[in-house]
Amino acid sequence: MHVSQLAQAYRRAGHKVMVFSSESPTGAPGRLPENRLLRLPAFFLELLKTGPDVIHVNAQIHMLIPALLYNLFNAKARILFNFHTQPYIAPALPGSPPQKPSYSGLSGRIAQFLLNRCVNVVGPSPLLFSDLEKTCRITVRRHVIIPPGVDMPETAATPAACKEKLRLAKYRPVFSTIGVLSYDWKVAGHKMCIEAMPLILEKYPDSVLVVAGRETGKHTEYLKDIADKLMLGGHVIFAGHVASITELLLATDIYLHMALYESTTPMAVLEAMTHGKPIIGVNSGGLPYSLKNGETGLLVPPDIKALAQAAISLAGNPVLAAQLGRNAKAHVLQNHNWDKIAESLLSAAAR
Repeated sequence: MHVSQLAQAYRRAGHKVMVFSSESPTGAPGRLPENRLLRLPAFFLELLKTGPDVIHVNAQIHMLIPALLYNLFNAKARILFNFHTQPYIAPALPGSPPQKPSYSGLSGRIAQFLLNRCVNVVGPSPLLFSDLEKTCRITVRRHVIIPPGVDMPETAATPAACKEKLRLAKYRPVFSTIGVLSYDWKVAGHKMCIEAMPLILEKYPDSVLVVAGRETGKHTEYLKDIADKLMLGGHVIFAGHVASITELLLATDIYLHMALYESTTPMAVLEAMTHGKPIIGVNSGGLPYSLKNGETGLLVPPDIKALAQAAISLAGNPVLAAQLGRNAKAHVLQNHNWDKIAESLLSAAAR
């Protein structure tokens, strides 16, 4: 999604753009082999054929190898690398297996060599680069902080209509939290939201929490077991993969995001901001770089009682909730506009 929306922004600015990816549809222009050994030479040959002035590699450091080889044939070509996710996540759930840094030892030294031959390396927050140095021992000499963009929603739907469609009209307030259920740090955030519901229900007995995200394996059952043990019944809804995030967010009164240790800017939070939703987020990781406490949302420590108190307080103060939502939407328009971000990235590639 990030790459496709960025490519559209580049095209709107009048640039010719080619996207090369192993995830493109079969037979599509720019489709690369899924096998990594075949993908590298295929990408190199495509670069020789198309002759780009700027190569913007996203997320996969090994794809810098063909880009840098191409640079030997075209010394004027500028190479930019973009991190989207942190290089290491501390285990966040009981029983989670120990995690290894994405790059260590020889792979870390190779990654540092490749990154430091780019014109610039982009990250969504300063925390990502400190994490990269702390966990992977990789120091990036030239880097710049550029947040991700987000598309503004275009819909004629109303919150009331979406609540009816999603069968949420009888609940007040409606809370939601979004995140793929295959990552334990996101699941840990969902867990806190679920565990806060008994306290919220004492004040708002008609409230509901919608947990959205592709359901995978044991993590989903783990969360459902917690909801069952707390006897939350229909007050926690596991929506699984949601076809329209826009509809869910429109139906939401207050959005919650408690995922731990993320050093990036969570896309779900940005999407909630585009809809002008009041947001309560965890005061850790990269979230405070996009969510300003008391201005564009509320930040709380990773604590169930603190989350419940903030949710109860915000639900009881519709004036503050509306103001936070307006501020959040204005912030996204100003700081996460794809056209401005594309311009910033090209400027970073020119340094």
